[in-house]
Amino acid sequence: MYIFLCLIFGFLNIGIDANYLNNNKLGVSYLNLPTTNLFTEKRNNIGLGCSIKKNRDIYYVSSSYQQVYYSSENYNCGRSEKYVEILKYNLDSNNFTDNLLIGESNSEYPDAVGNLGSDNVVSCGIDNELNILYYIASNRYNCPSNYNFDSCIVRINLNTFQFMDRTIFNNFQNKPSYTTSNYYKYRYIHNPTTSQVIDGDSVWVAFGNFYTGIWKLNISGLIVELVDNTELFYYDTHDEFMGSIENQLIKFNFREIKKSFINPKTRMIYFMEDTGYRDSVLAEIDYSKPLHQNNTRMIKLNGISYVTDIEIDFNLERIYFVIGSLTSELYQFDFNFNKLSLSSTCNIDFMKFPTEWGLITNIEIDQNTGIIYTIISKFGQNGIAKINSKNLELDIPSHLLFREITYYTRNNYNYSYYTFYYNLNITVFDFESGNIYIAPYGNFNNKKIAKVNLLGCEKGKGLNC
Repeated sequence: MYIFLCLIFGFLNIGIDANYLNNNKLGVSYLNLPTTNLFTEKRNNIGLGCSIKKNRDIYYVSSSYQQVYYSSENYNCGRSEKYVEILKYNLDSNNFTDNLLIGESNSEYPDAVGNLGSDNVVSCGIDNELNILYYIASNRYNCPSNYNFDSCIVRINLNTFQFMDRTIFNNFQNKPSYTTSNYYKYRYIHNPTTSQVIDGDSVWVAFGNFYTGIWKLNISGLIVELVDNTELFYYDTHDEFMGSIENQLIKFNFREIKKSFINPKTRMIYFMEDTGYRDSVLAEIDYSKPLHQNNTRMIKLNGISYVTDIEIDFNLERIYFVIGSLTSELYQFDFNFNKLSLSSTCNIDFMKFPTEWGLITNIEIDQNTGIIYTIISKFGQNGIAKINSKNLELDIPSHLLFREITYYTRNNYNYSYYTFYYNLNITVFDFESGNIYIAPYGNFNNKKIAKVNLLGCEKGKGLNC
């Protein structure tokens, strides 16, 4: 636990490149993903599901793009190869140094280990005390087990960079059902959505669906164990709900859990219900106590739904929520979840992103400088832009497009064209050198990672910001 907290705040005291803090302009260069077992020119349905940094290495975990088709079970469940590849990138050498293919060993993939399993990766993390990387994959189409698509957790030993095991969630003998309905019983297990790791202690996993809950896993032993779980509920008013009296309190199941985060300052872990048709609700859980409703505070976030990202500024003690279904807005809360206004005189409590940027699915906060960065994925606008955290003001001129220009000559005439790199929103900070690495999510054609040189201290702040 102590190591976990130290790692969260350790970046505040690490050696920082002075050139980075003096930087006054965003810059970008591009890294080529290596040609490996899965990352080849012929496979455009392979992207990245997540990435995570430990020390001076970034680990990229692949995921197959799973488009929904209303077709036969065999087509939906059987078309992906059920392989996952993990790429290791070293920040000091600026090279990919290793890769690990998880799947069935055969003539095409002789180096694969671990047999076939779901390649729809939804979450990953590293237990820094155990030095174990894990990823979680879902069973998107509720496929039967013979398709090798069961939701699972996979462990990797980072001391040796070797496969440890795959644990199928449905195989836990003590798994809860959360309902007496035969149709919905255990159905939630197909849809893990988010996870958090407490170093040396546990991995917490939450699920979508209507009848659902939160699991606490022990990943430190020879096998992964389900050691605790809970389903949650809360009371809320709902005008004329099913003919009820106006403002009568109704009991709701905590369901459709989409996001999670940890605040080490408050020693709380948070899971978010986000149904889209009413205000989102947070479950605030003291992770030092047993996983139970009695150790949980339910928090309704008025006006917040369709949440695409959540980030914390530990210095200002603010929590930011990006919301929207077509376009996006940014809201800020304090650590007690009071919504903070941008302008009390104009009664404004959110920042509106430009409509032409489309849906914003990722923001990042530089904890050294306090600058917020928005990652823009929409084609033609794809790039990065700065937000000033002091007044939540968007710096439109800072918008840096992810593109490269190519010049060529034909028939004695000079021409040029742009290549745009889109779907880039899988992010990792390198605070030491002041870079953010932004990799492609889902299927993609241009296998590039954007390396962005970040801005330094805001005007009026000292060199240490």
